[in-house]
Amino acid sequence: MALTAIFAAGAWFLFYRLAATPANPTSDHAEKLLDVLDLVHGERPIFFVRNTGREPFQFYWTFALIEVFGLPLRYLTLKVGTAIIGLTALPALYLLGREMGGVPLGLSVAALAAFAKWPVSLARQGLRYTLAVLPTAVVLWALFRYVRRGDRASVLWTGVVIGLGLHGYISFRAVPLLVPLALAFALADRRRRGRRIAVLGDGLLIAATSALVALPLLHYTVQRPDQFWYRAATRVANVETPIPPEPLGVFGRNVLHMLLAFDWRGASTWVVIRQFEPFLDAATAGLLVAGVILLVARIARRSLRWAIVPLAFFVLALPSTLSLAFPRENPSVNRSGTLIPIVFLIAALPVAELFSRPRRTAATVVAGAGVAVLLSFSVYQNFQDYFVGFHRSYDQAVDHSLAMAHALDEYRRQGVPLEQMYLLGTDYGVDGRNIAFELGDPSWAPRQIVMPGEMPPETNARPLVFLFNPDAPILGRLKKTYPGTARIVRQSFRDRDFGVYFVPGRTAPVPPR
Repeated sequence: MALTAIFAAGAWFLFYRLAATPANPTSDHAEKLLDVLDLVHGERPIFFVRNTGREPFQFYWTFALIEVFGLPLRYLTLKVGTAIIGLTALPALYLLGREMGGVPLGLSVAALAAFAKWPVSLARQGLRYTLAVLPTAVVLWALFRYVRRGDRASVLWTGVVIGLGLHGYISFRAVPLLVPLALAFALADRRRRGRRIAVLGDGLLIAATSALVALPLLHYTVQRPDQFWYRAATRVANVETPIPPEPLGVFGRNVLHMLLAFDWRGASTWVVIRQFEPFLDAATAGLLVAGVILLVARIARRSLRWAIVPLAFFVLALPSTLSLAFPRENPSVNRSGTLIPIVFLIAALPVAELFSRPRRTAATVVAGAGVAVLLSFSVYQNFQDYFVGFHRSYDQAVDHSLAMAHALDEYRRQGVPLEQMYLLGTDYGVDGRNIAFELGDPSWAPRQIVMPGEMPPETNARPLVFLFNPDAPILGRLKKTYPGTARIVRQSFRDRDFGVYFVPGRTAPVPPR
């Protein structure tokens, strides 16, 4: 019952006003939509080379949603797809917590993650970021269970999910490094004396199973290693820009900045959460600090599995901390998504510790009430940080391409053909491909975007519609060539306003107001 309530709360946070927050797509979304369009047109790649290369799962998943449920090929469909994946991570986080501390810890991990802005923002973004969270949680669950039980089922779970996870998001490539780490601790377990050869055999079985599941992707890796590894190589090698002197010093600072990201300094990017806002709300950050203390205590009591947790943290942070060529990208909100299971496992320790104790004492009741108040504050702050603060900052930073598409659609409904509508790209940095996808015609963008330094093509067709920047000088030139009327479409921020220039015809529709 409690898990169902947590699942419902997570669904609310993931789907509440999904069309409005985040409100508009970026160029990354346009690239993703083009990849899905390739699938619609019949192509079936195992690796998508557009935009420095991407793993295939999101594109086939989105394509399946389009084919099965008839969803349109647009930005909102991308967000629906990733939000569903984010929701399925909650049961996996519950299993991880339950494996490490019983039902109280499982429920605590899932509850904290259900409304936390970090995993919620990754899942609502419509990009591949959240695809690393679910398989990482399952792999951790299977490995911790293997260290405890040494069973074949845990071995197979690990291998299968690693193979599947490699098809998701690039940061998951660090997760296979957890396997030798867990096996090393299993070998150190005195219960396995005389059975250590079997542990090594289990490691080989994990490798073979994951390789079998990921065989097509591995085949591509062998064929085109330059494309498969290009994105990672640009961060850890001198591919796009030279690595600064003393790379070990850069790495050390990256690790320090990552440790401070959760409750102090955040990240320099603004696309997922607000710039330099901590990854966690104040309440969860406080629980994380308390959880670290409890973690150290458990390790001091020679808990073999809990000793793996801090080492797993540093392994799973590598996709962000190894950004040596671009240290400003660390800490990365999205590349550190593999840390979500570990961070929330530690943060949930104090909550589970409290509710695992006998509930007869008045002190326990008071402490329980305090935790309830703390969690209520956490829910409130996460809501405010994401749905108010982030919504506003993102709305100000990203061009309102969907509003532009809706403005053009008003004219289309009155009979103006799309081929008589133009985006004056000389004046607007907006990605016209996103406008085209929202209009339902991806071919509109390459045909109807006027490139920088150019005027619209001469045409006798009427009526005409042009999108332009209100502050741009091109409007005067446009009026000389095509007499018409201009109106400004006001947005939530003045610098996101855009203009619509309408050139009437003999039987022109009435311009929308």
